Amino acid sequence: MDLAAALESRTAIDLAAGIIMAQTGCSQKEAINILMKASSNRNEKLRDVALSVLARFNGAVPTTHFDSTT
Repeated sequence: MDLAAALESRTAIDLAAGIIMAQTGCSQKEAINILMKASSNRNEKLRDVALSVLARFNGAVPTTHFDSTT
């Protein structure tokens, strides 16, 4: 996985955790644990679980903006 892809995955995970935190009032650590448990139970990558949370929330895939060096 290249750096841009890793940062995009991290962004999706952080945004999904933020949604969970806002809806439940839990901490960031607890929100990440919820995502990790869902990932394990569904046998899906954490990034994919996070993207499904985001899709349900606003229907859009998050994007990040990087200066391209290529």
